Amino acid sequence: MKPEPYKILIVDDSELNLARLKNVLNLDDYLIFTATDGRTALKTASLYPFDLMLLDVIMTGMDGFEVCRQIKEDPKLRDIPIINDATIEEARKSGIGKVARMVSSGCDAPGTILKRCSQEFLSLFAAADLIISKGQGNFESLSDEEGPIFFLLKVKCPVIARHLGAQTGGIILKDARLQKRSSSKHQGGQVE
Repeated sequence: MKPEPYKILIVDDSELNLARLKNVLNLDDYLIFTATDGRTALKTASLYPFDLMLLDVIMTGMDGFEVCRQIKEDPKLRDIPIINDATIEEARKSGIGKVARMVSSGCDAPGTILKRCSQEFLSLFAAADLIISKGQGNFESLSDEEGPIFFLLKVKCPVIARHLGAQTGGIILKDARLQKRSSSKHQGGQVE
């Protein structure tokens, strides 16, 4: 008997982005649902037990942060895993380009896999005095790398929680250099 396909809800106010993601995930193993705004996303999320939500951060009307907040406050929905990384287009819209130079890593993975990054990104990475690595995906892909890396993440699974000596759901700021010196002892700060 064939297993039930994974149910994925894709939320983005760009029809082009929705079409691209649906095309990439158009496999028999996935049942894809879409929403073009936050209110529709919340309504759709309450209809089915989704295995994953891909959530745009910057949308007109209710943004992805508010959608995420409301989902995490709802006891029936809070266990839906959400991936909500910002695209370079969203970073530009936020105005971050006014205070920092934005460069794509060239990597299409949820984390930063250095061997798949562009030469421009690798040069900047190697020359950086400070690297703030946001998110669990980046922690998973960069935790064995050398350099002045500080990980800022919310611990989303028990495996990473155990590895960091933290609680699932905790927010961690961790100096990668301290982790290498003492991998068995938790050195980062945790905020709950």
